Amino acid sequence: MLIIPTVEIGGYAARCVSHFDTSKLYPYVIQSTFILIAPVLFAASIYMTLGRIIRLANGEHFAIVPVKWLTTIFVTGDIFAFIVQASGAGLMTTDGNMSLGEKVIIAGLGIQIVMFSLFIVTAGIFHLRFHRLSVGAVAGDPTCWKPSLYMLYAVSLLILVR
Repeated sequence: MLIIPTVEIGGYAARCVSHFDTSKLYPYVIQSTFILIAPVLFAASIYMTLGRIIRLANGEHFAIVPVKWLTTIFVTGDIFAFIVQASGAGLMTTDGNMSLGEKVIIAGLGIQIVMFSLFIVTAGIFHLRFHRLSVGAVAGDPTCWKPSLYMLYAVSLLILVR
């Protein structure tokens, strides 16, 4: 779990280096890549957490996405968004493509926001279904998984705002 903050800190360190020496390309590429990949790694850990919460609550039949596909679907979307963003960063390093590269990066960020928003909706639908349909028949220990779900919402909001 320490890899994710290390990647982000490394990205910001490379940003400091590239700020003081704008003639070097490598610090710029490193900062762009590391700062773009850190949220993808944070999101992947959140996707896995939701799957574990659903299993802990014995609520797999309340999820709109099968738990075995949950992480795969959302991580694949984030990887696609990252590839689009990396392509934009690559375009920015070639002559005359700065504007196009910026637009491609923004499109990749848009894809990432859409995927993460769909994830939050998926978590919310599970929570609503579980709460409404399991009244009287508690599956799993709600004192164990509900605080984790609220933590997931809070962390998701922080990632989305970031």
